Amino acid sequence: MQTHYLIIAACSALGLLLMAYFIRNAILRAFARIAARHATELKEYRERIAALTNDIIHLSRLPQTDPMLTWADYQTLLQAQSTLILAQLTWRAMPGTESTQLKAEKQAHKILELANRISNTVEQGAVS
Repeated sequence: MQTHYLIIAACSALGLLLMAYFIRNAILRAFARIAARHATELKEYRERIAALTNDIIHLSRLPQTDPMLTWADYQTLLQAQSTLILAQLTWRAMPGTESTQLKAEKQAHKILELANRISNTVEQGAVS
């Protein structure tokens, strides 16, 4: 064989070896990126599951806490509504108090609406 054929064969072999090396490195980097992305997604998934578990625990404890509104609060609203109705009836006998009568009637109506809205959320307890 002639020298230039030997040089071409050696360079071709070296080129094939370098190409195999670079392809191997590219494949390993791609797998490393996939593994890193998978690890990140797995970590985010576990954090999300932990957050949802904490939310479930928090929500399961809510009914065990004291209610914000009690039966006594509901009764107080009903008493305030009857007091405003009584005030409206009292002011009817006095001339010039039409605006106050109207205001008392509107407030009594609003208090009754509020009491009816919260009547399902209050727990019956001892009225103190």
